[in-house]
Amino acid sequence: MKLLLDANALVNAAFLERSWSRRAIQFAQDNGDQLLVSNVILDEARRTIASATSGMLTRRNPWQEVEAFCQRYSMNTIFCGSLSGFSRIHKHDQHIELAARQARARTLTNDIELALALKAISLPVCYPLELVEEYAPGSLSTRFFGERPTSDCGSLFFRGRPTGGGGHPEEFLEPFSWPSFNVRYSYPSEEWRVTANGRCVVRAPHQLRRNDDLTLGLSWTKNKFTLRLAGVTHPFVENLGSPIEVDFNSAGQLAARYMGFIVLATMDNRTLGKGMWRKSLSDPPYSSPNPYDIDRVSEVIRILAS
Repeated sequence: MKLLLDANALVNAAFLERSWSRRAIQFAQDNGDQLLVSNVILDEARRTIASATSGMLTRRNPWQEVEAFCQRYSMNTIFCGSLSGFSRIHKHDQHIELAARQARARTLTNDIELALALKAISLPVCYPLELVEEYAPGSLSTRFFGERPTSDCGSLFFRGRPTGGGGHPEEFLEPFSWPSFNVRYSYPSEEWRVTANGRCVVRAPHQLRRNDDLTLGLSWTKNKFTLRLAGVTHPFVENLGSPIEVDFNSAGQLAARYMGFIVLATMDNRTLGKGMWRKSLSDPPYSSPNPYDIDRVSEVIRILAS
């Protein structure tokens, strides 16, 4: 297979060793896929680095990381011009369409809107986690991806499908839990309960039928806790008098305690805002919130340059 990296996949993979993009590209290389970029994609990556280091007195050129990454993964460069004729792709992404058509390649991207646009014109495209699932079937259903949360700030995202259950009076659905922290749904009470150190942080009424798909997002800061559910218009928000005080580093392997099928479970040490929540619902199952976005990349680039 020929795999074309767009600029965000290239930059994420080059600068973030634990990123989903790096993991996907490693699988692709191990599988013998041909990895490609275009001259325009490289230019876009350079602009990303320039933007991240704007106004800095740099001691090191972070572009060297991209060059070393491309060499390490035997990246081939396509040289292409401008797309002629009408295109349904947004103008700033038309170079991706041109390169993909020219190379007859599948595009790897973290950009949900670009992925949807390429799918609409029947060009092959995938998200990093989609590629991970292809090369390591079942891996997404057995582990959490992302940066570990903290008590002061964090988020969890879950997508799956509850199955089974006898309907007895005390039955609970527990998507995931850690020591001193759990998220439960009570079928008898028809409500969600989030508990931290024996303290019930959120109680949210909700009617969840057995065997229905479930998409759930949790976010918190020192002062606020937010629970979002797919199909529910407004989030459940609780103001906190103090942080939830949970040590998410206490468990060596974070795993779901779940009766059913897990599509994806992710975590981050930042909040899950309403914009990203909206995007995460737009194209299931692989467009879930990506902790390794351009904000984190920019931070790493600035550290390397200083």
